[in-house]
Amino acid sequence: ILTWATDLVATPKKQTLRALAECCTAATDRERLLFLTSRQGASVFDELRRQAPNAVDLLHAFESCKPSVARLLELLPPLAPRAYSICNAPGAGLWRIAFNVVEYALEAADPFSAAEDARVSIERRGLCTPWLEMLARGSASADAAARILVARRAGHFHLPPATSQPIIMVGPGTGVAPFVGFLQQRAKEDAATIGSSWLFFGCRSPSRDHLFRAELDEHLASGVLTRLSLCFSRDAAARDAMDADVYVQDAMLRHWESVAEMIVEQDALVFVCGDAKGMGRDVNDALADILCRYAAKHPGAMAKLGVEPTANATDSDPLQPMTKVQALQVLVRLSAEKRYMRDLWA
Repeated sequence: ILTWATDLVATPKKQTLRALAECCTAATDRERLLFLTSRQGASVFDELRRQAPNAVDLLHAFESCKPSVARLLELLPPLAPRAYSICNAPGAGLWRIAFNVVEYALEAADPFSAAEDARVSIERRGLCTPWLEMLARGSASADAAARILVARRAGHFHLPPATSQPIIMVGPGTGVAPFVGFLQQRAKEDAATIGSSWLFFGCRSPSRDHLFRAELDEHLASGVLTRLSLCFSRDAAARDAMDADVYVQDAMLRHWESVAEMIVEQDALVFVCGDAKGMGRDVNDALADILCRYAAKHPGAMAKLGVEPTANATDSDPLQPMTKVQALQVLVRLSAEKRYMRDLWA
């Protein structure tokens, strides 16, 4: 049950801390756990959350906390399914998935200690991706007989067959995975019947995590991929050498007029895949800004996007520039029309 059904690395919530406090035999441990759940202990709880402790860490830290196995199983959250992007075109026969192994270091300290030198560096690992890596590498510590339950989730995030509409793909990190499948699909289609394609891809450094580099270069050379814009967030030297940007939204804003022309004049399909909290929000804002800039420079764009002139229009200036709110509304409508599709995760 602990191996296959419970999430042992999840950070416990306040209600779990209250339940663990009831399992403490030492008054100090019980009071500290209850303090973490109180309004007065909010800042201490926030510091603890930043350190991402799991249930095992808490049981080590509060030694008198001795929940029964049955009670511990009640408190641990169930192991949730993980969603990964498929990197293959339909009908490929095999499924490839892309994932980043979750490993990171952070500074931690006893949140109840005021000592300045009490901070230590600790390493954190994800639960699923390190295991998948061991399976992929054939590690001796991985279960050789392990089987992975895989279920394909039906969704809207797929490429229409043989469309003449251009496509814009935005996929930093493992978000590029489905677009590798898109390009494989386009490589099988008649080049005369498909529109152009533009990929915005970002990673930390081309020497560390430039995923699918050889495949993307091959598609670019063959013309299946018309244009590739690269971004490197942690490698300034590579950015200078390759004329790259920092983030994908920076590259989109840099080429704002070309991006807008594809959307407004050529009815391009826009696909975005990756992190919802940061990249997804920033790319959405960038697209809204791009539409506003284009409408300001090309007055006829508002009518093409189905946007009415703003209420403060005058006879001398009947078409005011598009507002940010109007641009965001356009993106909502394009999403409903399946011209702007996003596959985002937290």
